[in-house]
Amino acid sequence: MERFVIRTFKHSNLIRHSSFVIRYSLVCVCLWLILAFLSGCDSRAEVPTSDPPLVKHALIVTIDGCRPDILLRANTPNIRELMRQGSFTFWAQTTALANTLPSHTSLLTGTPPEVHGITFNDDGDGGPTIYPNVPTIFEVAKSKGLTTAVFAGKPKFTTFTRPGAVDWSFITPSKPKQFIDDNIIAARAAQVIRMYKPNLTFVHLAATDIVGHGGYYWVPRDKQAWGSNEHVWCVERADAAIGMLIDAMKAANIYEGSLIIITADHGGSGRNHGPNDPRSRFIPWICVGPGVREDCDLTQIRKLTVHIEDTFATACYFLGLPIDPKIMGRPVMQVFDDPEEPLWPPPLTLEDILKRYTGAL
Repeated sequence: MERFVIRTFKHSNLIRHSSFVIRYSLVCVCLWLILAFLSGCDSRAEVPTSDPPLVKHALIVTIDGCRPDILLRANTPNIRELMRQGSFTFWAQTTALANTLPSHTSLLTGTPPEVHGITFNDDGDGGPTIYPNVPTIFEVAKSKGLTTAVFAGKPKFTTFTRPGAVDWSFITPSKPKQFIDDNIIAARAAQVIRMYKPNLTFVHLAATDIVGHGGYYWVPRDKQAWGSNEHVWCVERADAAIGMLIDAMKAANIYEGSLIIITADHGGSGRNHGPNDPRSRFIPWICVGPGVREDCDLTQIRKLTVHIEDTFATACYFLGLPIDPKIMGRPVMQVFDDPEEPLWPPPLTLEDILKRYTGAL
């Protein structure tokens, strides 16, 4: 009987103690949520800004479907030189969808597909153009008096050419259905860079993705796939196209002191890519510009993960453009800052982003 009473007493104390712990934990969670809400109200402090701008010119290049390990296998002297001049990671992450148009829209708006609304990936076949729900970097740049240019190897990229957003563009037409190779896209962009020196130039190189899907007309289909020798060769041709762009910037006397970001929209495996596949999710990310640490692998900073949305914010930061605090992207300040002294809180969760855009906060 005594043992039973003692055990019952101890069990009762344990229940009361557990109840206290649970109540205490709930109070802490509530306080944390209140602080998170208050920090969100003063969210301008969350996003670093540059005033005056760090650069007058920025070039963003995407190699469609460029998986990081394939880039490392390839002979890419221009990209390797940019890596030596700047900071980079081969573990950046694209959107969960890991498809071309949704991921590029996230790259160019700083928001996830659930916010920008471009969740489809087809070319539209010449129908009405659907534009993102939020401003692209081209619209933000134009609002501050900067000039913009877009060059892309797929017709679906018309979604970034909302009227008034782009000064110069060349995008593969949807009719007749055709494929414009990377060297042609780069040559068109290089011509505009030499003649007009746009403040912001975006170039999309499509051939690497075309080979991954087995649709490149110069190579037998049975030799094409992600990771094939032909895929590596196509990455090398993309590197040559980037070399053309660099030469144009040098000829226009804007190479020194400009921002250059080289990245991708997704990777792939076999002849496809998409959600729930880490071979599709990881992308390279290379940044060169004034003050950027040279030959710096950003994976040395364990707590840093570069997301595709950060490209938008980083380019805005260098160009001195305003960054909407509601977006997911954040400038990658670790390219030139002390990694032990972060300048902003961790990125918002997707739930936070959606709440802010739906007016819940």
